[in-house]
Amino acid sequence: MQGSIAQTLSLAAHGNAHLSGKLDEDYFPHHQTFAFCGSVRFVELNEDGDSFTEEAFASDPVFWFGKMKDAGVRQYRIRYIASQDAGTSDRLSVAYPGGGGRWLIETMLPTGSDYWEGHWEAPEAADGKWRVTYARVLKDAEIPEPRMPPPEMVKTKLQGAFTNAGKFANAHGQEQFAEAFKRGVNALKDVRWERKIYPPEYAPLIYQQLLTAVIEGWVFGGEGSWNDLRFDDAETQQEYDRLSDQLFNFMNLALLVAANPWPRQA
Repeated sequence: MQGSIAQTLSLAAHGNAHLSGKLDEDYFPHHQTFAFCGSVRFVELNEDGDSFTEEAFASDPVFWFGKMKDAGVRQYRIRYIASQDAGTSDRLSVAYPGGGGRWLIETMLPTGSDYWEGHWEAPEAADGKWRVTYARVLKDAEIPEPRMPPPEMVKTKLQGAFTNAGKFANAHGQEQFAEAFKRGVNALKDVRWERKIYPPEYAPLIYQQLLTAVIEGWVFGGEGSWNDLRFDDAETQQEYDRLSDQLFNFMNLALLVAANPWPRQA
């Protein structure tokens, strides 16, 4: 899974942990989702004519959690918005910064919700670290949250997508990808919680399984990834595209469900 998505999901989960007084004191900068980041800051966007200027809001995630709690935040949630780009699908663009659709952190406040979106700046040669900025892109908004399907249904659909993609991979000499899909299926059955994007015991088992399965079975990226495959036979290519889009969509759905394991507060 892309590091930017993992970090966004982690921030929302640990934000909820902070609200309940259970935030790990070593979360920032020691959590694995910050391993390649030189800085992670939060800013306000102020309209300035036809453009926007940044105003510093919080210098790091823990400071941000504190300011949001002081402002009365009640819950952190994750929203996903597909790009709807007719030229390039989200599956193909996910390898690039800003591609693959938009993952937003919703901070629920008494007056409405604010929405924060991350932007990753390429590493500088000096330290090789990314500079990450989360901007408040919308303030005091009331945007209905789409109703999400039960996790059991998503688990079944994701397992089917993994299985179908694995059969295709094996049939076309792509055993390394078939093995990744097998790991995804196994994670849906496994009771272990190995990928620590979320705080310990943060969510019921099925949500942990969904998240871990996506991480284990994620094959979408740039050169050398599943997205890079091409087939001479038109029918085979069509089947590959269909199965790939299906898998990518169910993975995103699984992430969204896993990222919001608790009911939305009234």
